[in-house]
Amino acid sequence: NINGGRDVIFWLLSQLCYFMIIFVDVSKMSTLWTPAREKDRYGIAIHNYQQEEEPWRIKLIVGECVHILEENGEWYFGFTAKNRGLRGIFPKCYVEIMESIVDKSGPTEVTVLRQPHIVQELTSVLREWGTIWKHLYITHNENFKKIEHSMYELMRYRSQILSGTLPVDELKQVKILVTSKVDMCNKMLGLDMVVRDEHGNILNPEQTSTIQLYKHHEKATERIRKANSEPVNKKVPRPLSQQLTHTLFVSMRNFVCKMADDAELLMTLYDGKDNRAFTESYVVRWSREGLAREIDQIHNLRVLFTDLGSRDLGRERVYLVCYVV
Repeated sequence: NINGGRDVIFWLLSQLCYFMIIFVDVSKMSTLWTPAREKDRYGIAIHNYQQEEEPWRIKLIVGECVHILEENGEWYFGFTAKNRGLRGIFPKCYVEIMESIVDKSGPTEVTVLRQPHIVQELTSVLREWGTIWKHLYITHNENFKKIEHSMYELMRYRSQILSGTLPVDELKQVKILVTSKVDMCNKMLGLDMVVRDEHGNILNPEQTSTIQLYKHHEKATERIRKANSEPVNKKVPRPLSQQLTHTLFVSMRNFVCKMADDAELLMTLYDGKDNRAFTESYVVRWSREGLAREIDQIHNLRVLFTDLGSRDLGRERVYLVCYVV
């Protein structure tokens, strides 16, 4: 077929021209593309980017997750999480690199955002429940409202954990609460039950003996049975609202010392009995003229020591120590 052969030739020529255009555009950069470092393989788009006239440049939308494979000068090469099959280049200035890890446990390497394990589990659970939730709505299932309420509740707890404002004690309680909610709803939906330890952490079957797995499985089954047997209208105690945290506000007005050179002032809370600091240091760069070196810090030297729990209040001797370096 002459017409069919002609169409194939035209298609091959168009593809050849397409790759020649890419080569010309990329040749303007450095000729060496290097693999991205493991910690730089995950990013978030901070600006919209779209150039339809140059199809080898992929489209970015603000907030979109980007996986980076290679880099060259001011350009990245990779793909977006929404369209993994389409790969192309995009400017570095349009992407904010996020702290990530490379999971090499499976057959292929997977780059994921570095987050607490409980947040990763909640994300996976919400995605799985989202598909089931739509099916429950279509079939008018009686568990539709229960799952909907639980999903909103888990979303709220997930936001609290990601905010990083929860004290350690309250974070532990939230973790136990959400894992219990996940296990109970999985039981309701007929999904697989996850075996956990007493702190809510998922047990690794490769590192846990069969006897321990069986014991934790029995405990989880009993816990879920008791949770399902409780009346719906029973008021659940909210100990989290009673958890109090304390903060210490420090405002630095002036620092008087005879110095020949500029110095750094490091302020921290210090335990006089254990002879160690138990907070991070607040750093102030002080000039020899008697003023803060950063202009924006002048008359604005304030620090807030947060998340001071009952253990910190129970210390016998607490000092505010200032090191001069």
